[in-house]
Amino acid sequence: MDRDPRQSLTMSAGRDCLAAMARRRRRKKGSVQGTLTLLAIMAVVFVVVESLRLARENPGALLLALLAIGVAVYGWRRWKAQAAEEAARAQREALLGYDLSDLDTLSGPAFEAWIAAVLQDAGFQTKDIQTSGDFGVDVIAEFEGTKFGIQAKRYKNNVGNSAVQEANAGAQFHGCSVAAVVTQSGFTRAARAQAAGMQPPCLLIGRDELPNMVHLLKGQA
Repeated sequence: MDRDPRQSLTMSAGRDCLAAMARRRRRKKGSVQGTLTLLAIMAVVFVVVESLRLARENPGALLLALLAIGVAVYGWRRWKAQAAEEAARAQREALLGYDLSDLDTLSGPAFEAWIAAVLQDAGFQTKDIQTSGDFGVDVIAEFEGTKFGIQAKRYKNNVGNSAVQEANAGAQFHGCSVAAVVTQSGFTRAARAQAAGMQPPCLLIGRDELPNMVHLLKGQA
């Protein structure tokens, strides 16, 4: 049965979200956050300068000045952490609205981020390890005690059996009980034959399986 090419690929919160609208919201939030950052910097500078002025006029106020500076710095760090969390949340919401045509335009790292966002939304704990030496695995996910080593392949052509071998080796290296190769494309016959009898199991999740990615992975937990 042919699938609607605009079919949503997420299974919960992002089901009816349009990617273009999400991206516009993210740009707007980024502009607001930039303005708030500038105001926060100005506020910290003002507090520091004013505290030092008071300390010069009244040496006994030095302790109060140091306390004010400490509070300002603590508040600044807390605000930065909250802003980073909000930015990450907005990015996940945007990714949850992507459909197949959007995935075809993504870079490799962005495709990895999409996989992680969908799994997080479904209750998985995830870790993107693209910057720390993946050994054939791009995303590590865990659900109900089962650890998955996932290799992401954002390809134009079908994915070959070398990817299956890499994912299996990477999953074993990272102590995962299940390996998976996820692509918005398809797989060659050699890749499917390679995965068929592999241990630990290696799931192949291609274009037709992407809408059921969460279900397929949870089925291995």
